[in-house]
Amino acid sequence: ETMIYFLHPNYQNLESVQYKLWEKNYFKKMSIMPSVYNNIGYETLLFWGKKLFEHGTDVIKGVKSDQKYEGVLFTGYDFSTDNDNQNAPIYTFSEGVLEVARKKEIVIEEEENEEDENKEDGDNKEEEDDNKDKEDGGNDDKN
Repeated sequence: ETMIYFLHPNYQNLESVQYKLWEKNYFKKMSIMPSVYNNIGYETLLFWGKKLFEHGTDVIKGVKSDQKYEGVLFTGYDFSTDNDNQNAPIYTFSEGVLEVARKKEIVIEEEENEEDENKEDGDNKEEEDDNKDKEDGGNDDKN
């Protein structure tokens, strides 16, 4: 079976109860259906509003210390390890249904990449040490 994977951080399940309620309330107030930009704005303001309420003037520190925030219309946010949202869900089609790929598969791939990077960093350090010895003429004595 062929699997197709793709990133979609702003995916919205337009059939979810939360989205239907948001759409209904938005239409009732504005007399127009919400666009993707309205959805992004709502979710962003909801996120920052909750974080300001929880952390007050230490909002940035609070956001960095919090774990993933589950979104209402989108999959959520995670700023705990970086200034960019680290929540970029990977989706796949399985039997004609769009679903989030299993997280375990993603974590295993990330761990393997970290080990490769650490090994490369160690190899580069050894090369730098060898080059430094050649430049010094192999003499470790200080004048």
